[in-house]
Amino acid sequence: MDSDKELYVSEAEKAYKIIHEAIISGKYAPGTKLSRRKMADFTNVSVIPVIEALKQLESEGLVESQPKWGSYVMVPTRKKLDDQYMLRETIECRVAELLAERGLMPEQEALLRSYARKVDDRIPSEKRQASHYDFHIMLAQFTGYDCFTDLLKRINLFTILCRAMNSRRRESDVPSDWHERIIDAVVSGDSVRAKEVMRDHVYDSYKIILKEIDEFTARYNGGKGE
Repeated sequence: MDSDKELYVSEAEKAYKIIHEAIISGKYAPGTKLSRRKMADFTNVSVIPVIEALKQLESEGLVESQPKWGSYVMVPTRKKLDDQYMLRETIECRVAELLAERGLMPEQEALLRSYARKVDDRIPSEKRQASHYDFHIMLAQFTGYDCFTDLLKRINLFTILCRAMNSRRRESDVPSDWHERIIDAVVSGDSVRAKEVMRDHVYDSYKIILKEIDEFTARYNGGKGE
């Protein structure tokens, strides 16, 4: 019975997964109009499931809609970036502070360090991006507060969309042991240090994404953007 449920995927879920992947992979760039009929053809489902899928994507912040214009891939702006990273800084600094105060279990530290090594590897890859996502989510999960995890998942989608806008990567602009430093600060037991290291980390990430947005905005406004 359970296996049957796992095999069954509704048309709305199918449409959601296909459109979601097209957005975060960069196939559909920010500002791309997502016509219901075109999305129905693209996902090979009917219009009604597509509407449900677009609503879910909108709730996650990947899609926006306007009356008389329809749905389109969310266009990152400096204002949106500032809002997202203000929230990220608040959450991640508190996570680092809490973990430094409480301490990590040996198995938790070992797991985080294994992911940190993958993330700090300079070779761009989908697995590396996934490891980066998992690293920060695990930190949040180890606090025991689901609210941190839920909010970071949404913020991460925004970041992935921004990174998909440009093929160029700027990891060389940041420390080679970016994520190992976070773990070292947390296991030191110094909550002030852990919070500051995490704040620096978030700000470094902010600067990278800001460059991505500025480059995209210049192209977008110089092309079909308004």
